[in-house]
Amino acid sequence: MSGGSTEETTAVDQMQRDVYHRLVDILNQLQAQTEPPDVKVVEQYGKILRYFVMILQATRDANSSLAATLAASSQGVDDTFCLHQDIDMFVDSAGLSRSERIHQWQDQWQLRRSQQQQETLEKMGQLPSLLEEVESAKEREEVLTYLRFELSKYPTSYASSNAADLTIAKSALHRLSTSRNPNWFIPAHEVKFDRFDEFSRGSFGKVYHGQWNRSRVVVKKVELKSEEDQTAFLNEMDVWHKLFHPNVVRLYGACHTQQPFFVCELAGGGQLDHFLRAHPEALWQKLYEAALGLRYLHVKSIVHLISNATISSSVVTAKLSRQTSD
Repeated sequence: MSGGSTEETTAVDQMQRDVYHRLVDILNQLQAQTEPPDVKVVEQYGKILRYFVMILQATRDANSSLAATLAASSQGVDDTFCLHQDIDMFVDSAGLSRSERIHQWQDQWQLRRSQQQQETLEKMGQLPSLLEEVESAKEREEVLTYLRFELSKYPTSYASSNAADLTIAKSALHRLSTSRNPNWFIPAHEVKFDRFDEFSRGSFGKVYHGQWNRSRVVVKKVELKSEEDQTAFLNEMDVWHKLFHPNVVRLYGACHTQQPFFVCELAGGGQLDHFLRAHPEALWQKLYEAALGLRYLHVKSIVHLISNATISSSVVTAKLSRQTSD
């Protein structure tokens, strides 16, 4: 549902409008009831609305660059499908009606999905001419990064597309690519977070609660002020993404294009020192768990230096975020 009247209406725009019309119909039904709806019903409707707003925000942000615009549409397809399912469950649990045609969404969604696939393949086939309009070498690499991700994550999505268009798109991308995406790469449009839900900040950037793959996560935006910072960030992500230990915070992935950020496990207990002040009886158990995490890092030749980055989860394990040695 992107803004200006001169902009081309895409299949994803139409999908989002379909969701919007369903939400409006639900609101009208709730307002038409003789008794005010239950508080839980209102809260659940509010959650769906907030998630929809985050999706619209992610779509708008993606439209700020050619790179993100070319790749964000497949995520938009997935997002609207999940929203339709959420709305179906909400309507049924709230005892509302699905008699209006807008609630019979499956066939329309499939049609728009096919349109989205064709739009993406056509743009990929025009990739050389599109890149000629991009002045910055950095943004050209961003375009290729996003499109490599698109074809690697959604290969089966294009199986039913025109074979010739798919071959042209893959050939164009292969000719222009000189590198591969990091294993940990997550494009910005996949991560949903409320920019007003910042709960921490420091010299490195800002920290938010967010959602990735419909799971609650921590999103940390990172300020990289030099090429050295950029190189250090890439190295950090390469090392961290390979770590798997119950007492080390898990890195799910990161984005090194545009506004860099990383997505990690939500350790809901807060900083370990704060947790132990509230639960002194857990001191030795948590110190033992933290030591296990430190030993694992040291075996991997990683030095942990940040005392306030020791995190406890909401259950039993102490967690450590990490910093590599020089």
